[in-house]
Amino acid sequence: MRRLRNGLICALATGLSACASSTTNDPPSLASLRTPTSDLKVRQRALERVYEDNAGNPAGLAATRQTLKDIVWTPSQPAPLRVNAMRKLLDDPDEATQREVRDLGRLLLPREQSREMVVLLGQTAAERGWEDYVPSLVRAYARPARLGVKDEERAERIALERLRPGVSVKQLAFDVFMNPPEMPPSYGLDWKQRTRNDAWEVLGRIDPEGEFRAGVLGAEAIGSSDPTIAALARGKRDLRGVPITADQLAWLVSLSNGANSVNAAWWGEASAAITRTNQDLLELRHAEAIRWTLANRPDRLTSSREALLGELRQRLAGRRFHSRSNSTDGKPAPERLPDSEDRLTFADLVTILAIDDALGSERVRDALFRQAEMDRKDTTTEYGGMLTFQVRGAASFGSEATAVLYAPRPGQRMGDERFVASDDMLAASDCAIAHYHFHAQRVRNKEYAGPSGGDLQYAARYGRSCLVLTSVGEGVLGVDYYQPNGVVIDLGEIRAGTR
Repeated sequence: MRRLRNGLICALATGLSACASSTTNDPPSLASLRTPTSDLKVRQRALERVYEDNAGNPAGLAATRQTLKDIVWTPSQPAPLRVNAMRKLLDDPDEATQREVRDLGRLLLPREQSREMVVLLGQTAAERGWEDYVPSLVRAYARPARLGVKDEERAERIALERLRPGVSVKQLAFDVFMNPPEMPPSYGLDWKQRTRNDAWEVLGRIDPEGEFRAGVLGAEAIGSSDPTIAALARGKRDLRGVPITADQLAWLVSLSNGANSVNAAWWGEASAAITRTNQDLLELRHAEAIRWTLANRPDRLTSSREALLGELRQRLAGRRFHSRSNSTDGKPAPERLPDSEDRLTFADLVTILAIDDALGSERVRDALFRQAEMDRKDTTTEYGGMLTFQVRGAASFGSEATAVLYAPRPGQRMGDERFVASDDMLAASDCAIAHYHFHAQRVRNKEYAGPSGGDLQYAARYGRSCLVLTSVGEGVLGVDYYQPNGVVIDLGEIRAGTR
């Protein structure tokens, strides 16, 4: 990335054969400014007088401007120095410099870590009417806000509203997603896709249910030559859902790939099943549960939400539960059905019941207990995998689930209290009904029986129905279901060797 930055900044400079380097004729202020080991106050004072020291010296002014651009572009330089250097460049009367600095700021914004720099660039863009900054501002807005900063008070949002008065930020972000600026790939990075991902992340935060996107995504997009746009339109029409985050969007694009025979077969079955429901807006994770339910428990799809809730209550009655009591990232979420039943939709209940049916399989339970024992013996990571009805090696689906283990790769093992889903697992689980992982560090681990805050973030990011299986005794696993909106339902215990 440093090579990329240096290459871009050199390209921005005009009239120079290479990036600026010091010479014996540099005035003291420029020499001090260029010396990274100098005290910050010394460099700041040098910055204040460097233009004056080079007045009437074209070569010195060119070197000064290049030095300031190098400082601005280098993240390791002190943030206050970078911001002040940018202020000097923005005030430079030279027209060529103004064009270069405008481009420089636009390239900086998407990943700029200094909030003061982001505020400066956002305010400047708004004051000067730099509408070409809109995509960069959207990308910067995609990053999480600092603690205590309200979303509507962020500099990026304020700048967007000033640049395009009368246009909602949702619409601006959607427009950037649909028509990202063209930039040639470099160093293996697809800038168009990165821009799209960031715009979608913004929409995921300000359109958390996907209703705005569902409303503006037209049916004509189904025939788009752009596979991402076509996948969105097909997903809305056939699966009645819109992905919320960029990772969910990647899942939908993969699922809609007709060249994949498994996914093509699944899509046909899932979309046919969804036509049998009267649900208007689903989540992508619901589709597999509805597909399986039509094939194996079609009566549920014609039941009411209240009837499904009654079936789940009846199943859970008499089961033994274990609540999480130890948490390092906030108060554990409530886990009992009565605590969250008002937040469960019809499709959520169909999904939970299908997963509970899957857990009733002797094959699934045997696999889960074997995997939990493997996890306990491996202290470098937590283990996890996917629950799927796909018939192994075939483009078809059965009635009985399989629990497929995906142990994290060596480079993704972050310790015995964290599971990292590998790219292999994510790629293989397009048609899976759930992701799962274990809390099996000890035989009796019930104080961790339930998802952590990080686990809930995972479900929200990937849009998955998830399970955490906790070892609560010899041959006993506690099972907790959780979903993207933070709802957790304790499904009780499963025991080794029982049906």
